[in-house]
Amino acid sequence: MKFSIARILLSRTVLVAAVSALVLLCIPLVQAAVPKDVIKVQPSGKKVLLTATRAALTMPLANRLEALEQQGEQGYRNLVAIMFDDSVPMAIRWRAVTLVGRIGRRQSFPELERALIHQDWFMRNAGLVALAHIDRSRAIAWARKLISDRALVVRAAAVQTLGDLRDTASIPLLWQKLNAKENFHNNQSLFVRRRIVEALTILQRSGDEGKFVSLLTDRDQSLHPLAIMALENITRSSLGTSKDPLALKRERWQSWWRDQTQAKM
Repeated sequence: MKFSIARILLSRTVLVAAVSALVLLCIPLVQAAVPKDVIKVQPSGKKVLLTATRAALTMPLANRLEALEQQGEQGYRNLVAIMFDDSVPMAIRWRAVTLVGRIGRRQSFPELERALIHQDWFMRNAGLVALAHIDRSRAIAWARKLISDRALVVRAAAVQTLGDLRDTASIPLLWQKLNAKENFHNNQSLFVRRRIVEALTILQRSGDEGKFVSLLTDRDQSLHPLAIMALENITRSSLGTSKDPLALKRERWQSWWRDQTQAKM
């Protein structure tokens, strides 16, 4: 009898040990079964799938915002995670950046400034676009930095930002960058130069007439109509009609400037 009880106790001990070992082996499998796109929210413990946030980013803007509002704080965190996930397509990350700014507003500054120094050009571009809708002074400060960015598209976005935000204090910088070597390739004018003149035309001011007249001899003839537009806006006059050939308009404004210069001598 004692022998039978001892055998039973031994069997139970072996069984408990086996079960314990099995549980320990199963823990990694259970952890692996948890979806990788679940991020825990503290302190509420709410879970929102990254896939749900990514799905929202494919929706039209109105639906996109509604879906993200329903996801709450975790949806915002997911957006930040998507922003910096190199495996996510560029278009989705771009939307994530701009929505982080739209939803987070001023609280999104740390995330947007990470984007503004990111190695990928589209992150810097999207970060500037987002910032321009939140804080004018910060956007201008970053645009002045990014106007010298290594990426042509980012430089163009910086120029457009300065123009859109009507930053007249950046006029000297824009004139300087118009002829910067990085804005030419094989001595050919790059499209960012047109963006610069577009911005200068928006920001035009009295006293810059001579600079706009000098553009009329630039090898990039796409700049000439913009220069004439700026001259017309500054002087509030038009030399001829809108139907006149560009060459004729150019000659008239050059002649006008010579007359102005001689009159001051």
